[in-house]
Amino acid sequence: MNVRALWIVVIVVLLAAAGIFVFRSLSGEEPAAIGTAAPPATSAPPSSVGADFVDPRPQTPTTVVNVVGVTASGDPAPGFTVTEDSGDLEITGCFASRASVSPGVVSCGSTAAGADVCWTTPNRATLLCGTTPWEKSLRRMKTSEKVGTIAAEAEPLPWGLELATGARCRLRNGGSWPGRADDYVGYYDCGSESFYVVGKQDDGPVQRSGPVWTALVGGLSGDNAEFPPPTKIRIVTAYFAARA
Repeated sequence: MNVRALWIVVIVVLLAAAGIFVFRSLSGEEPAAIGTAAPPATSAPPSSVGADFVDPRPQTPTTVVNVVGVTASGDPAPGFTVTEDSGDLEITGCFASRASVSPGVVSCGSTAAGADVCWTTPNRATLLCGTTPWEKSLRRMKTSEKVGTIAAEAEPLPWGLELATGARCRLRNGGSWPGRADDYVGYYDCGSESFYVVGKQDDGPVQRSGPVWTALVGGLSGDNAEFPPPTKIRIVTAYFAARA
């Protein structure tokens, strides 16, 4: 190839490159840097879920954890401490805790007492009550009369849920909750005003027919507004209360 032909080839290559650059600029597309990978997509926020949320491990079985907060002798279990003593607050009306898989874990008093997961002690009148399954803190409370033998419920509800989104949700305990226009009600508080575990009263909040448990999440509001249908989310870990 002579020199003139070589220069013609170089000019053609430069013009082609310039044309590609102009086209990409006019189309609003940034030229990619050679050897630079595109930034990874961000995941959904822990306490929200959208149409773009993708469960990274959709078929992973749910882990079930039984939380034992009190020893057989009535002392806080290893790692647990009594952070509040409500000994002057006497509560009445004890029955089986919804979150327990063992007898002797009860719920007492009004919902305002916050005594929905309580371990009885040997004197049957002093209770050590948990706050959430993730906190190793207990409240000491007294009942106005000794608690009798109370069996666990046949189908307890998890005390807490960890969802595939990263959200931690605690079983509902009293108070006036927001609602929605359809027939779903709130069962678990996930720490967000727009993100709750919901369910129909006849079906319950947790679907556990197989090794992968799921829950429905959706919004609630004080004026019972209309929301899109709830979204099914995998439950990573389900926590129950149990006795030693």
